[in-house]
Amino acid sequence: MIISQIAEDELKEKNPKAFERAIEVLKPLRRFFYENEDSIIESSLIPDHIKDEHFHFMANSHAVLDLIAYKNSTPISIPSYLSNDSRDTLKMIENVFKEPTSTKQVPPHLVKSLLLRYAIHIIGDLHQPLHVVSMWSDKYKGGIFKNGDIGGYKVSLENQGSGVSNLHTFWDSAGLGYSQRFPTPLNHQDKQYIKSIADKLKTKFNDEHNDNQSEDWSLQKLEEEISEIARIGENDVYSEIESFPRVPKNYITKSRKTCERLMVVGGKRLARMLIHFFKLEKSI
Repeated sequence: MIISQIAEDELKEKNPKAFERAIEVLKPLRRFFYENEDSIIESSLIPDHIKDEHFHFMANSHAVLDLIAYKNSTPISIPSYLSNDSRDTLKMIENVFKEPTSTKQVPPHLVKSLLLRYAIHIIGDLHQPLHVVSMWSDKYKGGIFKNGDIGGYKVSLENQGSGVSNLHTFWDSAGLGYSQRFPTPLNHQDKQYIKSIADKLKTKFNDEHNDNQSEDWSLQKLEEEISEIARIGENDVYSEIESFPRVPKNYITKSRKTCERLMVVGGKRLARMLIHFFKLEKSI
């Protein structure tokens, strides 16, 4: 939601027509998903709700998991076990906006409305490093991770509260800093709270990340961005692995700052992706 808020602010400031088009595309399915009419924030949650309530539907679309071998003295063979991932899904969504098809069963505007929610959600997920990397090891912990740690889910941590019991959920919570849940549609107070966090983070990291906002979004550029996030995963996420299941205080502090920076980066990239999609359909 924070990433979506940052993207929303970017669009309102730099390309209000793209923001208006996003609201228009999302509108047809609003009543089914408990969303406010004037924002994209709640829309970012829908793919997780669908996944949780409908037998992990499109679960693989939420991650890339460019696998890394970690804590190994010799190389091991790491098979590719994902038949579909976020890159494939985003490519498919791009094609839908570029060349919409008409069917009697599902009108194109409804397809766009659902898939735009997936695009918004996926860009957010990709800025959580454990949606991009997974640890494989035939040495660490007696080889229990020789078939992978599933993006940190199999790395147990001492319970940190707020449902955080493994490495993945720890990073989902941005180092225990952002684990609050909000009922949707958001009320005014909750919307203002999320907006205040987004504003704080943009101010905090404004000088640290000079992302070129004139640069067009592309799937090719996304590959570079995923590689950048994968390096963060490899270097930072597993950096204190010898201390697990305990989580050192310095690790908590460092991971929170990393996640906060990635939220800002992700919000700006999400805004550029939305502009890209709407240019393809020649609506802006």
